[in-house]
Amino acid sequence: AAGRVFTNAMVGDQRVALYGFDAVTGEQLWSREWETGTLGKIGGVNSHASSTPVADDERVYFYFPTLGMLAVDAETGADVWQMPMPKPFVAFGWGLGASPVLYRDMLLFCQDDDLYPALHAFDKRTGEILWRDDRLDMNVNYSAPVICTTDGVDEIVVAGTGKLIGHDPNTGE
Repeated sequence: AAGRVFTNAMVGDQRVALYGFDAVTGEQLWSREWETGTLGKIGGVNSHASSTPVADDERVYFYFPTLGMLAVDAETGADVWQMPMPKPFVAFGWGLGASPVLYRDMLLFCQDDDLYPALHAFDKRTGEILWRDDRLDMNVNYSAPVICTTDGVDEIVVAGTGKLIGHDPNTGE
């Protein structure tokens, strides 16, 4: 999505929006809105739209707790795919801040909430889940996957409750 910037925001109590802008002029190129359904209360310094989108040359990938993971066309904002995910629950009401990360042909997303903590690897073209690692001992984290290369081998590293865990990008192990 060269030359474009993408952001999201709440636009009412039960609507979230995604915007595409020209990076040079600031001109809004497109916008999309979705009904979110009923949302729980969160802390005053957070927003339900805290997750940031990520983009490649073709698509913008966007997560919202009641919508799951979505991909839209970076040029037009048109739907490409949507993958429902379990609605997260965080006991303390802080809200989420987890954001997707791109790695090669994968979209990585760590949702470490109180009920369904997991690291997901999606096929970025189709939204199909390639692998999923349950993180039942890693609940209530707010970390994003990081790609580390050691001796020429890539590893997906995710912070957790008191430790870092490395995953094989091909299998999730």
